[in-house]
Amino acid sequence: MGEIVIIWVLKCKRYHIIKHRYKCVLGETDIIAVKNKYLVFIEVKTSILGSEIPITNKQQKSIVRVAKYFITYHTKFEEYNIRFDLYFLSLSKGLIHISHAWQEL
Repeated sequence: MGEIVIIWVLKCKRYHIIKHRYKCVLGETDIIAVKNKYLVFIEVKTSILGSEIPITNKQQKSIVRVAKYFITYHTKFEEYNIRFDLYFLSLSKGLIHISHAWQEL
C-alpha cells in the first residue's frame, strides 16, 4: 500500500516511474524513478503505528548493488546522476522524504 501512495506522490512531482518492485539476482528495490537526469532508487517503509523503520547498512549495500546491476543492463541511464531516497509513511506522522538518504557504500 505504501509503495502505491509514494508512486502517486512521485507522479504528482513529475517523476517518471521506471520500475516498481524491481528484482534481480542481487536483490531488489521498491521503486526506480527518473527526473531531470537523476535516476532515483527509492526504498519505502510503511508503519501504521508511526514507529520509524530503519534501513540497515546491509539493505543499503544491497540496493547499491541492485542499482549498479540495473545500470549495467540499462545503459541509457549511464550518464544519469544516481540518488538513493527513503520515504517513510505512517498514519501518525504522515509522509517523510529523505533525499540522498545514503551514498554508495
